[in-house]
Amino acid sequence: MLFPQHLFCFPSCRSKVPLRKHITVFQTPHEAREAGYRPCKRCRPDIKTTISRQVEFVEQAIKYINNHLSEPLTLVDIAENIFLSPAYLQKVFKAEKNISPSQYVLNMRLNKAKELLQSTEIPIIDIATTIGFKNAGHFATVFKRHVGQTPTQVRLQVQTKENPHHA
Repeated sequence: MLFPQHLFCFPSCRSKVPLRKHITVFQTPHEAREAGYRPCKRCRPDIKTTISRQVEFVEQAIKYINNHLSEPLTLVDIAENIFLSPAYLQKVFKAEKNISPSQYVLNMRLNKAKELLQSTEIPIIDIATTIGFKNAGHFATVFKRHVGQTPTQVRLQVQTKENPHHA
């Protein structure tokens, strides 16, 4: 008679619960494998990562934001795209990143703007629209409020460093 091979599951697995005397607890799937256990085919503890669902949601939101940075982005747009409620997305994003999704979007836009201002000669109005602002005036106001300098000042700083006699 063949005995079933020992297997390991997540504690949350919906498979039939074995008798207490047949349970051995391992800290990692690697430990279970070394002890001769095979992974459960139902909950697949060998391929599931330890990343929580919340981290996955935040990663999905960040990926969506990065791919749509030049478009108008609202919390509702982001949440709908990853099939979450806006309130829940706000909660898990803030818990994982310590900032709101809208603050993350703004930070990404401002970082991209600084990069473009320092490395290209693209007109400021084009940079503003490229990173998702509707007009250069609003962009300049927001940029100065968060960076402490106007876009023009940032660009002139780079030009002055490259050509000290230009100043």
